[in-house]
Amino acid sequence: MGRRFWGVGIASEAAAAVVRFGFRDCGLEQLVSVTQVGNGASERIMEKLGMRLVRESVDPSCGRPIRIYATTRPEHAATERPEETARRRGGCRG
Repeated sequence: MGRRFWGVGIASEAAAAVVRFGFRDCGLEQLVSVTQVGNGASERIMEKLGMRLVRESVDPSCGRPIRIYATTRPEHAATERPEETARRRGGCRG
């Protein structure tokens, strides 16, 4: 994605859609996300989605330090915003 599109919520919306798809449509029990240390924007998105830092490690393909975040279905349900729950049920807030 080009820099002119950074910071306008596109990545956050896409990540939220992936989380919904994983839990709702695929029935997954846990989602894991990995980012390179220093990528604060990605970490903020993961935290906004209710993911928690699980551990730090090293990417074996390149030797760079990484952070591993995760969330479970119950953890996500507890942090889901009311408008997301309404949308999932086909309702609307108003």
